[in-house]
Amino acid sequence: MRKLVPYYSSLMHPTLSEMVRHSLPNAFLIYLPLAFVLLLTRRIQSNWEMRALWLGFLFGGFSYFIQHKGYYYHRIPFVCFGWLWIGIEFCLAIRDSGWRRLMGATGLAFGALLMVPINVGSIRAQHEVNAGEYVIEDDLNRLGGKGLDGKVECFDMVTGCFSALFRTGIVGSTPFTGDTIFFAKEDNSVASYYRSLMWDDLHRKPPAVIIVSNEWYQISGYSFDKLDAWPQFRDYLNSNYTLIATQGPFTSYGFPMAYRIYVLPRDYPDPPQLKGGR
Repeated sequence: MRKLVPYYSSLMHPTLSEMVRHSLPNAFLIYLPLAFVLLLTRRIQSNWEMRALWLGFLFGGFSYFIQHKGYYYHRIPFVCFGWLWIGIEFCLAIRDSGWRRLMGATGLAFGALLMVPINVGSIRAQHEVNAGEYVIEDDLNRLGGKGLDGKVECFDMVTGCFSALFRTGIVGSTPFTGDTIFFAKEDNSVASYYRSLMWDDLHRKPPAVIIVSNEWYQISGYSFDKLDAWPQFRDYLNSNYTLIATQGPFTSYGFPMAYRIYVLPRDYPDPPQLKGGR
Protein backbone atom coordinates (compact mmCIF):
# COMPACT_ATOMS: atom_id res chain seq x y z
CA MET A 1 0.00 0.00 0.00
CA ARG A 2 2.82 2.41 0.74
CA LYS A 3 5.10 1.48 -2.16
CA LEU A 4 3.44 -0.33 -5.03
CA VAL A 5 0.01 1.32 -5.14
CA PRO A 6 1.27 4.94 -5.19
CA TYR A 7 3.89 4.05 -7.82
CA TYR A 8 1.40 2.18 -9.98
CA SER A 9 -1.07 5.05 -9.66
CA SER A 10 1.54 7.46 -11.02
CA LEU A 11 1.91 5.55 -14.30
CA MET A 12 -0.20 6.37 -17.36
CA HIS A 13 -3.12 7.79 -15.43
CA PRO A 14 -6.03 9.52 -17.16
CA THR A 15 -7.62 12.78 -16.07
CA LEU A 16 -10.10 12.83 -13.20
CA SER A 17 -12.95 13.58 -15.62
CA GLU A 18 -12.06 10.47 -17.65
CA MET A 19 -11.93 8.42 -14.46
CA VAL A 20 -15.38 9.61 -13.44
CA ARG A 21 -16.79 9.08 -16.95
CA HIS A 22 -15.59 5.45 -17.01
CA SER A 23 -16.48 4.66 -13.40
CA LEU A 24 -20.12 3.70 -13.98
CA PRO A 25 -21.84 1.43 -16.51
CA ASN A 26 -24.47 3.30 -18.48
CA ALA A 27 -27.30 1.47 -16.70
CA PHE A 28 -25.99 2.77 -13.36
CA LEU A 29 -26.86 6.29 -14.48
CA ILE A 30 -30.52 5.23 -14.36
CA TYR A 31 -30.58 2.66 -11.59
CA LEU A 32 -28.32 4.31 -9.02
CA PRO A 33 -30.42 7.49 -8.51
CA LEU A 34 -33.59 5.40 -8.36
CA ALA A 35 -32.02 3.07 -5.79
CA PHE A 36 -31.17 6.04 -3.58
CA VAL A 37 -34.77 7.24 -3.87
CA LEU A 38 -36.00 3.82 -2.80
CA LEU A 39 -33.46 3.73 0.04
CA LEU A 40 -34.61 7.09 1.42
CA THR A 41 -38.29 6.20 1.23
CA ARG A 42 -38.40 2.63 2.53
CA ARG A 43 -39.66 1.92 6.02
CA ILE A 44 -37.59 -1.19 6.72
CA GLN A 45 -34.41 -0.47 8.68
CA SER A 46 -31.09 -1.57 7.18
CA ASN A 47 -29.43 -4.55 8.87
CA TRP A 48 -25.75 -5.43 9.10
CA GLU A 49 -25.84 -7.33 5.82
CA MET A 50 -27.04 -4.25 3.97
CA ARG A 51 -24.41 -2.11 5.65
CA ALA A 52 -21.78 -4.66 4.62
CA LEU A 53 -22.99 -4.27 1.03
CA TRP A 54 -22.60 -0.50 1.21
CA LEU A 55 -19.12 -0.94 2.66
CA GLY A 56 -18.17 -3.21 -0.24
CA PHE A 57 -19.67 -0.72 -2.70
CA LEU A 58 -17.70 2.18 -1.21
CA PHE A 59 -14.48 0.16 -0.99
CA GLY A 60 -14.87 -0.84 -4.65
CA GLY A 61 -15.15 2.83 -5.60
CA PHE A 62 -12.11 3.66 -3.48
CA SER A 63 -10.14 0.84 -5.10
CA TYR A 64 -11.07 2.05 -8.59
CA PHE A 65 -10.03 5.65 -8.00
CA ILE A 66 -6.87 4.98 -5.97
CA GLN A 67 -5.46 2.84 -8.82
CA HIS A 68 -6.03 5.86 -11.06
CA LYS A 69 -6.22 3.95 -14.33
CA GLY A 70 -9.88 3.91 -15.39
CA TYR A 71 -9.74 0.32 -16.65
CA TYR A 72 -13.14 -1.35 -16.69
CA TYR A 73 -11.94 -4.40 -14.76
CA HIS A 74 -10.80 -2.15 -11.91
CA ARG A 75 -14.41 -1.25 -11.22
CA ILE A 76 -15.59 -4.87 -10.84
CA PRO A 77 -15.97 -4.80 -6.98
CA PHE A 78 -17.65 -1.40 -7.20
CA VAL A 79 -20.12 -2.56 -9.86
CA CYS A 80 -20.82 -6.01 -8.38
CA PHE A 81 -21.58 -4.78 -4.87
CA GLY A 82 -23.52 -1.89 -6.36
CA TRP A 83 -25.73 -4.12 -8.49
CA LEU A 84 -26.40 -6.45 -5.59
CA TRP A 85 -27.49 -3.55 -3.38
CA ILE A 86 -29.62 -2.02 -6.16
CA GLY A 87 -31.31 -5.36 -6.84
CA ILE A 88 -32.19 -5.77 -3.16
CA GLU A 89 -33.64 -2.24 -3.02
CA PHE A 90 -35.90 -2.98 -5.98
CA CYS A 91 -36.93 -6.35 -4.50
CA LEU A 92 -37.86 -4.66 -1.23
CA ALA A 93 -39.84 -2.04 -3.14
CA ILE A 94 -42.18 -4.58 -4.75
CA ARG A 95 -43.28 -5.67 -1.26
CA ASP A 96 -44.77 -2.22 -0.71
CA SER A 97 -47.71 -0.58 -2.42
CA GLY A 98 -48.26 2.39 -4.69
CA TRP A 99 -45.45 4.03 -6.62
CA ARG A 100 -42.72 2.07 -4.81
CA ARG A 101 -44.17 -1.26 -5.98
CA LEU A 102 -44.55 0.08 -9.50
CA MET A 103 -40.94 1.35 -9.54
CA GLY A 104 -39.63 -1.91 -8.14
CA ALA A 105 -41.54 -4.08 -10.62
CA THR A 106 -40.62 -1.86 -13.57
CA GLY A 107 -36.94 -1.79 -12.63
CA LEU A 108 -36.70 -5.56 -12.18
CA ALA A 109 -38.60 -6.24 -15.42
CA PHE A 110 -36.42 -3.82 -17.36
CA GLY A 111 -33.29 -5.48 -16.00
CA ALA A 112 -34.44 -9.06 -16.58
CA LEU A 113 -35.98 -8.56 -20.02
CA LEU A 114 -33.55 -6.07 -21.54
CA MET A 115 -30.28 -5.71 -19.60
CA VAL A 116 -29.63 -9.41 -18.97
CA PRO A 117 -29.95 -10.48 -22.64
CA ILE A 118 -27.73 -7.60 -23.76
CA ASN A 119 -25.03 -8.47 -21.22
CA VAL A 120 -25.22 -12.19 -21.95
CA GLY A 121 -24.60 -11.35 -25.58
CA SER A 122 -21.57 -9.26 -24.63
CA ILE A 123 -20.15 -12.03 -22.45
CA ARG A 124 -20.50 -14.58 -25.25
CA ALA A 125 -19.03 -12.26 -27.86
CA GLN A 126 -15.64 -12.99 -29.38
CA HIS A 127 -12.86 -11.48 -27.26
CA GLU A 128 -9.45 -10.67 -28.63
CA VAL A 129 -6.73 -13.16 -27.73
CA ASN A 130 -3.00 -12.63 -27.91
CA ALA A 131 -1.84 -15.38 -30.29
CA GLY A 132 1.59 -15.18 -28.66
CA GLU A 133 0.24 -16.97 -25.60
CA TYR A 134 -0.22 -20.20 -27.58
CA VAL A 135 3.23 -19.91 -29.16
CA ILE A 136 4.82 -19.48 -25.73
CA GLU A 137 2.81 -22.43 -24.43
CA ASP A 138 4.15 -24.58 -27.27
CA ASP A 139 7.70 -23.33 -26.62
CA LEU A 140 7.42 -24.17 -22.91
CA ASN A 141 6.32 -27.70 -23.77
CA ARG A 142 9.28 -28.10 -26.13
CA LEU A 143 11.62 -26.82 -23.42
CA GLY A 144 10.44 -29.26 -20.77
CA GLY A 145 6.74 -28.74 -20.00
CA LYS A 146 5.82 -29.49 -16.40
CA GLY A 147 9.48 -30.18 -15.69
CA LEU A 148 9.94 -26.40 -15.80
CA ASP A 149 7.78 -25.89 -12.73
CA GLY A 150 9.52 -23.27 -10.62
CA LYS A 151 12.19 -22.76 -13.30
CA VAL A 152 10.62 -20.12 -15.60
CA GLU A 153 10.56 -16.37 -15.13
CA CYS A 154 8.36 -14.03 -17.17
CA PHE A 155 9.22 -10.39 -17.68
CA ASP A 156 5.87 -9.49 -19.15
CA MET A 157 2.52 -8.06 -18.14
CA VAL A 158 -0.57 -10.31 -18.26
CA THR A 159 -1.78 -11.43 -21.67
CA GLY A 160 1.21 -13.46 -22.85
CA CYS A 161 3.75 -15.32 -20.78
CA PHE A 162 1.74 -15.53 -17.56
CA SER A 163 -1.33 -16.79 -19.41
CA ALA A 164 0.83 -19.49 -20.99
CA LEU A 165 2.17 -20.49 -17.56
CA PHE A 166 -1.37 -20.69 -16.24
CA ARG A 167 -2.57 -22.96 -19.02
CA THR A 168 0.42 -25.27 -18.79
CA GLY A 169 0.16 -25.45 -15.00
CA ILE A 170 3.71 -24.17 -14.52
CA VAL A 171 4.55 -21.98 -11.52
CA GLY A 172 7.06 -19.19 -12.04
CA SER A 173 10.41 -19.15 -10.33
CA THR A 174 9.69 -16.00 -8.28
CA PRO A 175 6.57 -14.57 -6.60
CA PHE A 176 6.35 -11.71 -9.13
CA THR A 177 3.48 -11.74 -11.63
CA GLY A 178 4.31 -8.76 -13.81
CA ASP A 179 7.24 -6.51 -14.71
CA THR A 180 5.48 -3.16 -14.19
CA ILE A 181 7.84 -2.14 -11.42
CA PHE A 182 11.20 -3.10 -12.90
CA PHE A 183 11.62 -0.98 -16.04
CA ALA A 184 10.98 2.53 -14.79
CA LYS A 185 12.13 5.27 -17.14
CA GLU A 186 13.84 6.98 -14.22
CA ASP A 187 15.39 5.35 -11.19
CA ASN A 188 13.32 5.75 -8.05
CA SER A 189 13.19 4.20 -4.61
CA VAL A 190 10.21 1.96 -5.45
CA ALA A 191 11.77 0.49 -8.59
CA SER A 192 15.08 0.04 -6.76
CA TYR A 193 13.34 -1.76 -3.90
CA TYR A 194 11.60 -4.30 -6.14
CA ARG A 195 14.58 -4.69 -8.44
CA SER A 196 16.62 -5.67 -5.40
CA LEU A 197 14.07 -8.35 -4.46
CA MET A 198 14.03 -9.74 -7.99
CA TRP A 199 17.83 -9.59 -8.23
CA ASP A 200 18.16 -11.65 -5.05
CA ASP A 201 15.63 -14.20 -6.31
CA LEU A 202 17.40 -14.55 -9.67
CA HIS A 203 20.74 -15.26 -8.01
CA ARG A 204 19.34 -17.49 -5.28
CA LYS A 205 17.70 -19.78 -7.84
CA PRO A 206 18.57 -18.88 -11.45
CA PRO A 207 15.61 -19.82 -13.67
CA ALA A 208 16.30 -22.21 -16.52
CA VAL A 209 14.14 -20.14 -18.89
CA ILE A 210 13.54 -16.40 -18.99
CA ILE A 211 10.89 -14.94 -21.29
CA VAL A 212 10.92 -11.20 -21.96
CA SER A 213 8.18 -9.39 -23.84
CA ASN A 214 8.58 -6.05 -25.55
CA GLU A 215 5.58 -4.57 -23.72
CA TRP A 216 6.82 -1.54 -21.82
CA TYR A 217 4.03 -0.42 -19.56
CA GLN A 218 5.77 2.69 -18.23
CA ILE A 219 5.80 4.33 -21.66
CA SER A 220 2.64 2.63 -22.98
CA GLY A 221 4.71 1.18 -25.80
CA TYR A 222 6.33 -1.95 -27.18
CA SER A 223 10.11 -2.12 -27.38
CA PHE A 224 12.90 -4.34 -26.10
CA ASP A 225 14.69 -1.07 -25.28
CA LYS A 226 12.95 -1.41 -21.95
CA LEU A 227 15.88 -3.62 -20.90
CA ASP A 228 18.11 -0.53 -21.06
CA ALA A 229 16.05 0.97 -18.26
CA TRP A 230 17.54 -1.68 -15.95
CA PRO A 231 21.14 -2.05 -17.20
CA GLN A 232 22.16 -4.38 -14.37
CA PHE A 233 19.55 -6.96 -15.38
CA ARG A 234 20.24 -6.46 -19.11
CA ASP A 235 23.93 -7.18 -18.65
CA TYR A 236 23.21 -10.16 -16.39
CA LEU A 237 20.83 -11.59 -18.98
CA ASN A 238 23.24 -11.14 -21.88
CA SER A 239 26.19 -12.55 -19.95
CA ASN A 240 24.57 -15.57 -18.35
CA TYR A 241 21.81 -16.64 -20.72
CA THR A 242 21.53 -17.62 -24.37
CA LEU A 243 18.91 -16.01 -26.57
CA ILE A 244 17.40 -18.89 -28.57
CA ALA A 245 14.33 -17.29 -30.17
CA THR A 246 12.41 -14.10 -30.77
CA GLN A 247 8.75 -14.82 -31.39
CA GLY A 248 6.36 -12.39 -33.05
CA PRO A 249 5.24 -9.78 -33.44
CA PHE A 250 1.71 -10.77 -32.52
CA THR A 251 -1.25 -8.46 -32.45
CA SER A 252 -2.30 -7.79 -28.87
CA TYR A 253 -5.16 -5.30 -28.56
CA GLY A 254 -3.96 -3.70 -31.77
CA PHE A 255 -0.29 -3.46 -30.73
CA PRO A 256 2.75 -5.44 -31.96
CA MET A 257 3.87 -7.69 -29.11
CA ALA A 258 6.98 -9.88 -29.38
CA TYR A 259 8.88 -12.21 -27.03
CA ARG A 260 12.47 -13.18 -26.48
CA ILE A 261 13.24 -16.58 -24.98
CA TYR A 262 16.50 -17.04 -23.08
CA VAL A 263 17.83 -20.28 -21.61
CA LEU A 264 20.52 -21.06 -19.06
CA PRO A 265 23.39 -22.82 -20.88
CA ARG A 266 24.03 -25.32 -18.09
CA ASP A 267 20.42 -26.55 -18.38
CA TYR A 268 20.30 -26.39 -22.18
CA PRO A 269 23.74 -27.18 -23.63
CA ASP A 270 21.96 -28.02 -26.90
CA PRO A 271 18.70 -26.02 -26.88
CA PRO A 272 15.84 -27.32 -29.06
CA GLN A 273 14.74 -25.51 -32.21
CA LEU A 274 11.59 -23.58 -31.45
CA LYS A 275 8.86 -23.33 -34.05
CA GLY A 276 8.83 -19.87 -35.65
CA GLY A 277 11.83 -18.75 -33.61
CA ARG A 278 14.27 -16.33 -35.13
